[in-house]
Amino acid sequence: MALNFPLQVWKGTERKPVLILIHGFGATEKSWTNPYEEFLGRGKISFDYVLTNYGKRPSLPYFPVWQFKNYCLSTPLRRLSSRPSSLWEFLRDRGYSLVTWTQREPYGPMALAVEELDGIVAELDVVFGKGERLMLIGHSRGGLVARKWIQDHPNKSRRIDGLILLASPHGGSRLADMGDFFTKGVRKVGRFMPREFSLDGGRVSFRLSAFYEEIGKLFTGVAVEELRPNSPFILGLKENESRERRSPIPYLNLVGTSTVFTKLYRISPGDRTELREVISLIDSLPKMIPATMLPEEVLNGKGDGLVSKRRARVAWIEPECHKEFPINHLRMLIDPDVRREIIRFLEDTGKRA
Repeated sequence: MALNFPLQVWKGTERKPVLILIHGFGATEKSWTNPYEEFLGRGKISFDYVLTNYGKRPSLPYFPVWQFKNYCLSTPLRRLSSRPSSLWEFLRDRGYSLVTWTQREPYGPMALAVEELDGIVAELDVVFGKGERLMLIGHSRGGLVARKWIQDHPNKSRRIDGLILLASPHGGSRLADMGDFFTKGVRKVGRFMPREFSLDGGRVSFRLSAFYEEIGKLFTGVAVEELRPNSPFILGLKENESRERRSPIPYLNLVGTSTVFTKLYRISPGDRTELREVISLIDSLPKMIPATMLPEEVLNGKGDGLVSKRRARVAWIEPECHKEFPINHLRMLIDPDVRREIIRFLEDTGKRA
């Protein structure tokens, strides 16, 4: 296919494979290049809600509504001078050639993203030279896009030196089955948190009401149907696993197990430095709804807020290539332990190539 969308390209050191980064459902290329400016929910849910500092002493934003003046949220990491770099910058600084793009329909069908990936693989013969070795890195749904492309293109996938999967729902996500129920649960938690707040004297503001409305929409719609555990797409991916197993491509599967997104603190009226945690999103849901009624995806220790660790497994991937981390779904993009595993895999794979 002729590409009708722009590619983000970085040409790194020779003799290293070109890394193709595939973003997840509803995201854009910014999740790789600048996650601190990324949004979900068609631009209404900031990654700041998830990429936060969970320390006991967050900076003290004020809430414009007087009854919430004694509350604050976890500090967004982008406000810290020591914030982690983007994964794009991290890999770029280590000499890797990089390619990513924003899918034309981030909320659209998987087949369209797979088709785009196929066009990109062909285009890279022009950008980097014919026959250049490639590696695929997929976050969330992006991992499923990569696996589907490998299954559908066994001949083309011979040039793939490895696949890195970050928090991908290989067995689907029950949140896709429970969109309405989950939306109601999140709204219950929302009643305990201010509808909006601002930082830096009002220069940065958040609308929490939009967060609760849009996070529910993430789990409704035609495209989400593909992510149901028993959807034709998920069942077809499993049925065709034998095609992947016949290929020599090594896999690395990294999974998160924390459902802590952001925390609300109460500031002591007598001592502004004294904080008490009131509630956190999403791991406080079991306090509002019996855990037996909630999917594993939103239970701390069993999921990362969007994907359960059980459904993130691929049975035939060797145990040493499957690793779990106590982080949420999006923190996977900036976590230092995850990065160490990625680099170790890239270097080991490079030695075998």
